[in-house]
Amino acid sequence: MHCRRFRRQRQGGAALIVALLVFALATALIVALEVEFNRFYQRAGNLLLMEQANVYLRGAE
Repeated sequence: MHCRRFRRQRQGGAALIVALLVFALATALIVALEVEFNRFYQRAGNLLLMEQANVYLRGAE
């Protein structure tokens, strides 16, 4: 009986480690995606400002 209890505790510990690894990987993926989305929106904003500047300069001609 003692052996079964030890196995359950050990399996529970392994399940906890696996769950923590999955959580860590998911967190890393979310952070990486957030960085990419921020870069995308920054580039889009820069392109918009560049286009506005071009239109402004063409109007000054």
